[in-house]
Amino acid sequence: MNVKTLSASANATLSGQYRIKKVRLVAGADAATAIFYDAATATGTSIFKLSANAANGVDEISFVDEDGVVTTTGLSVTVTGTTPLIYIFYS
Repeated sequence: MNVKTLSASANATLSGQYRIKKVRLVAGADAATAIFYDAATATGTSIFKLSANAANGVDEISFVDEDGVVTTTGLSVTVTGTTPLIYIFYS
């Protein structure tokens, strides 16, 4: 399994196909959210959302039992909060 770390407090994009197994959001100085799209840009219908409701809070979702969520176009993430970290576990 591979891990991609996103650390920007802005939109982030990853091109290509991913089989996402698990995602973990760790808030920084305040609450954070991350909305995920199967798209090259943050458009269309989101595929899932994570919310950490306080500074240093954590939210995560696992798709291991479903054999992952596959993106066909890429992965775009809209991030809010100050200095959050997002860990994307994929194959």
